[in-house]
Amino acid sequence: MLAILRAMFHLHIDYGDPERLKDSQLVFATIHANREELTDELVDAMQRLWHDEGVQECFRRSNEYQIDDSAKYFLDNLARLGAHNYLPTEQDLLRTRIKTSGITEVLFELKGLTFRVIDVGGQRSERKKV
Repeated sequence: MLAILRAMFHLHIDYGDPERLKDSQLVFATIHANREELTDELVDAMQRLWHDEGVQECFRRSNEYQIDDSAKYFLDNLARLGAHNYLPTEQDLLRTRIKTSGITEVLFELKGLTFRVIDVGGQRSERKKV
């Protein structure tokens, strides 16, 4: 959501409903305070933002800024993710993205076959090391 809100500013896209400005201020305040908890208030604000026409327009223009491929998945599932009894699903885990650096190698065996998975840090400079 943060990437979209920042892009709206740079792309000069207005909120469909001016009331969403308050919601975006809550999102930015939460980030700047380094709070990680998904409070009910924050989840509600993010859901209202996600359904705003201006936010949707900005998302449709996501080729003009950097946003994770899985953003839509998580934003579509905000109510479930923000539930007090939330437990991640297999899809949640698979769609989670964590920045890496360096080269990490993992070996594992499955049905008598050995698999070697190599994670090369996301930056192009890391890829040259392979």
